[in-house]
Amino acid sequence: MLTSLIDNLISDYNLSGKRAGVFRFEGIEGLQRTYNEILKEGHDVDMIMDRPRFRKFLGEYNNHFVKTRKIKGMKSRVITSDYEKIKSSDKSESRQVKYLPKDKFPFEIDLKITKTRIVVTTLKEEHAVGITIIDSEIARSFKILFELIWGLAQ
Repeated sequence: MLTSLIDNLISDYNLSGKRAGVFRFEGIEGLQRTYNEILKEGHDVDMIMDRPRFRKFLGEYNNHFVKTRKIKGMKSRVITSDYEKIKSSDKSESRQVKYLPKDKFPFEIDLKITKTRIVVTTLKEEHAVGITIIDSEIARSFKILFELIWGLAQ
């Protein structure tokens, strides 16, 4: 139990230090802390994700993330598989969505890209793990890759 608490304290310290680095996290609690840091930073977010899997995994926290992102005026662009197209055209979402064919681009991870960080997470219910890379240059390179995929999506 103490080891778990120490790991959580180290993770919290590393994520809040706003210093360049690579940080590993585990479980839904680690994922929520990591996403809270994204919200705290307040930068727009580009995402590549399996939306239904993401919503199922995060449950109510997903609603919190979207609501807080909208309140803070954070825009998002989402690339997801085409098996569940979003029917909403509500501009208040501050979200654009594009789709890729699921058979060619099956998403197994959740990827978030901001101005200063990337977050890569598996959404395995039994054991979610992820990494955060806090580095503007790496984030900028991932944005370039995102733009290429965004151009292919519909």
